[in-house]
Amino acid sequence: LTAANPEIFGFFGEKDTKITKTMGKDILRKMFGNLSESVIEHYLPDDVAEDEYDYVRYQVYTSLGDKNIFCPTVYYAEQSASRDCDVYYYAWVHRPSVSPWAPWMGSTHFF
Repeated sequence: LTAANPEIFGFFGEKDTKITKTMGKDILRKMFGNLSESVIEHYLPDDVAEDEYDYVRYQVYTSLGDKNIFCPTVYYAEQSASRDCDVYYYAWVHRPSVSPWAPWMGSTHFF
């Protein structure tokens, strides 16, 4: 999210930008291209206020994580399990103290 939109967030998320719901929808359309409106509605439904900045940002980066990491991983795990392979999930929640990424980004999958 930040690397693709450094003008909004800074490369490491250091700008701590407050994004509105409208901005969040625009970022999702830019990032996903042909993403259906129903998917945007899933992450930013009507009951989300325009000025719920932290929640909108959370939903935007969650949607990108779901598309790029979580959903493909679940699909692969399901396919493996259907072939009688053991499947395990690990949740990476530790945030290294030396991480260059902004705290709002949580524990990233690569540093």
